[in-house]
Amino acid sequence: MTVTLPKEVTVKTDSTGAPLSSVVYLSGQFSGSLPSAGVTYDTTSGTSNKLTIIDGSSSGYAGEFLTIRCDVPIGYTPDVNDISYSASFWSSDLNNVGVLPNAYAKATFN
Repeated sequence: MTVTLPKEVTVKTDSTGAPLSSVVYLSGQFSGSLPSAGVTYDTTSGTSNKLTIIDGSSSGYAGEFLTIRCDVPIGYTPDVNDISYSASFWSSDLNNVGVLPNAYAKATFN
């Protein structure tokens, strides 16, 4: 899954630029640490930041399963339409790629 955030919206990283486990973590029925295959964070685009989450496990997902905590500057209110995501799946033989069906994202601001 790749989540595209407005440039002003960021996630906390360690010294290598990798997102902290307190920022991107499995939640709901899969509560725990980062997905098994990892997370990348790309801030090199001029207009957005991209967070890519790869889970190499064979687990199926239903309901809430991923939480991303972002930092938003004081006085800036992101437009939820500026936050997007794309999700794909691979078959067990890794030769078949498709769009994850019936998936949706929800953004909340606290």
